[in-house]
Parts: sequence; structure tokens; C-alpha cells
Amino acid sequence: MVKTAISATLSLLLILAVSIAEILYVNSTFEKFRVLLVDLYAKVQSENATFDDGYAVREFWLDKKEKLHVWLPHNVINPIENELNEAMGYLRQGNTEDALPKVEILINLTYSIPDSYSIDLKNIF
Repeated sequence: MVKTAISATLSLLLILAVSIAEILYVNSTFEKFRVLLVDLYAKVQSENATFDDGYAVREFWLDKKEKLHVWLPHNVINPIENELNEAMGYLRQGNTEDALPKVEILINLTYSIPDSYSIDLKNIF
């Protein structure tokens, strides 16, 4: 009986620790991504953004995406990829007017995705 209680307690603690690590990692990754996107947004808004600026953001995302697949399902990550690729296409054409809303959507996703996976009553019920 004591071994069962200890095993159950250790299992619960392990699950809790992994959950906290997941939340911290996902939040940290999206915060870093958001900083890059806000910088890109400012450049796009001032019409100084180049394809290389967008490429640097995409390279960061591609690196982090592989690790995020452990914690987040593909259908959550895919919209980011789509919006980022569209923004990159507009930047390649020099079309900052159409790239701006795409970057803005990406910034909003960096808030909403981690928020939807946080431990919160609205996500439980």
C-alpha cells in the first residue's frame, strides 16, 4: 500500500514537472519569436524590410519548430508556417503593404497559441 502511494505521488510529481517545463519552453520560444516579429513589423511598417529580414525570422522559426513539435500538434504550428511563407513571398516582391497584415497575424498567434496551452480554468472547462 505504501509503495503504491509513493509510486502514485512520484508519477504525479513527474507529470507536473514535465507540464511546467513544457509551458515554460513554449512560452519562452514564442516570446523570442514575438520579439523578432515585432522588429520585422516595424521594418515592414516603415517600408525598410527586405527579404533577408524575413528570411532571418523564418530561419529562427524553422529551428524552433522542430522542437515545438514535441509539445504542440502539427495543426497548431501549420498556420504559423502558412502566414510566414505568405509574408516572405510579399517581402520577396517588395510588397510591404500586403506583408504587414501577415506579420501582424503572426504576432497575434504568438500570444494566442501559448495562452491556449497554459494551465488556466478557461482551458480546462
